[in-house]
Amino acid sequence: MDHNEEPLGQAEDARVTRQGRYSAWLKKAKSENARCKLIQSHNTRYFTIDFDSQIIFYSHSTSQKKVSQPIPFRDFLGAERLPLPTKCRRSKTAMIFGFILKTKPRTFELFTNSSTDAAQWTFSLNAAMEMGKLKCLEQLKVLQGQQAEVRNQDEGAQIRTAPQTAAVSEDEKEASRLKQERPGTEVQQEMAQAAATARKEQEEEAARQ
Repeated sequence: MDHNEEPLGQAEDARVTRQGRYSAWLKKAKSENARCKLIQSHNTRYFTIDFDSQIIFYSHSTSQKKVSQPIPFRDFLGAERLPLPTKCRRSKTAMIFGFILKTKPRTFELFTNSSTDAAQWTFSLNAAMEMGKLKCLEQLKVLQGQQAEVRNQDEGAQIRTAPQTAAVSEDEKEASRLKQERPGTEVQQEMAQAAATARKEQEEEAARQ
C-alpha cells in the first residue's frame, strides 16, 4: 500500500466531523531537530486518532495488530505547525510538511505530504485537546456531586441519631445520680445491721445470766 494514499473506508474525515476515527501514514522523527536529515532519522507509522474513545496511537501496519500505548486526549498539551524546511527536496509525495503534537508523556514531530493535511492534523489535535479538557471537567463535576451526596448522607445520619444520643445522655445522668445516692444507703444498712447484731448479743448474754 502506498503510504501517501488515504486509507480505504474513510469516506468522511473524522478530523472534520470530530466523530469516529481517522488513520493515515505519517513520518515520525526519531529525535528532536531531525527534519531533513538522513532517512534513518525518521520512520513511517500508521497513526490513528479516535474521537469516540478520545485516544491517539500508532502502529507499524494497517492491520494494527500491535499498537503503541494509546495517549488520551486529556494528556494533550497542544499542536502546532512546523515551518517548511528550505533545504528539503520537494515533490508531490514527499512527507516534508510537519507539525508537532505535545503530550504529557512525550512530544511527537510528524510529517505528511501536503500543507493542507498538516493543517488539518493540527486543527484536529487541538480540538481533541479541548475535548479532553471538557471530559476532565465533566468527570470532576460527577466526582464533586458524589462527594456532596456522601456528605448529605452523613449529615442525615447524624440528625437521625441525635435524639437517641440525647436519651442515652439522660439515662447516664440518672445512673450517675443513683450511683451517688447508693453509698449513703449502704452505710445506713450496715449501721442498722450492726445495731441489730449488738442487741442480739445483749439478749443472749442476759439469758445466760
